[in-house]
Amino acid sequence: MVCDKTFSVATNDGEPILKEARKSVKWSEWEKAIQAELTQLKKMGTWRLVEKPKNAIPIAYKWVFAKKRNKAGQLTKYKARLVAKGCTQCPGYDYAETHSPVVHLEMICLLLAIAATKGLKIHQMDVKGAYLNGTLDEQVYM
Repeated sequence: MVCDKTFSVATNDGEPILKEARKSVKWSEWEKAIQAELTQLKKMGTWRLVEKPKNAIPIAYKWVFAKKRNKAGQLTKYKARLVAKGCTQCPGYDYAETHSPVVHLEMICLLLAIAATKGLKIHQMDVKGAYLNGTLDEQVYM
């Protein structure tokens, strides 16, 4: 199987890349965010350290950094996410199909309309690390 593993690097909307974060005066904050991400990944059992099989092609990864702000624009949190560069994967070799579990705006409008007409209360929540709850059928090496 031949697969072109070239890819372009997207900009990160002004947030630093790892090399910049390490040189930053705020490195201790970014490092705490990295440790929090690694702790969450380990807690969820998303990975284990193994020897790479000879036929496996590891997927590249990168750290994505973000500064979270409140409504007033004040910095509240430094966040780091370890992400696989899925753009380096080859269809038919690394995966068979893809999907993203996201809700469409139309569905939110429908649920709000039903709740309003039936007099129901609506509660919203955020699940920390929700993306870690998915299961894969494939073995992924990174």
